[in-house]
Amino acid sequence: MKEAGVKADIQKIRRLLKSGYNVITVADRLSPFTADLILVESPPERRKGIVQGVKTYFQVPESLILGKLRMSKATIPRERSQKDMDDIRAILANTRVNKRKITDQARKDGTIEIFSEILQSMKTRKNRQ
Repeated sequence: MKEAGVKADIQKIRRLLKSGYNVITVADRLSPFTADLILVESPPERRKGIVQGVKTYFQVPESLILGKLRMSKATIPRERSQKDMDDIRAILANTRVNKRKITDQARKDGTIEIFSEILQSMKTRKNRQ
């Protein structure tokens, strides 16, 4: 991680993993940005890319949205999941996604209500403009 230019607190990562929490947030050393690394047993669908000259893979947007919906559902109180909700809105506004695929899986995951609320709020905002 250090070679990729991110700050990583190894002790914090170990504590998170022991607690069963599988999301690690790392900060970029050269910018104000952070990235959430989600550790999974089976890899999500991914696409090739390059970050600061380093070959890497990115989670496809549909899978990322579904993961954020699940995180939002698990976060109590739900207001604490505002960043995930904002991230989903930004992905939907700026990336071509298969909404049918997201909707179908959100039904199976029990997150369809959250996804519907996000879509409705985006429609409302668009109509105001």
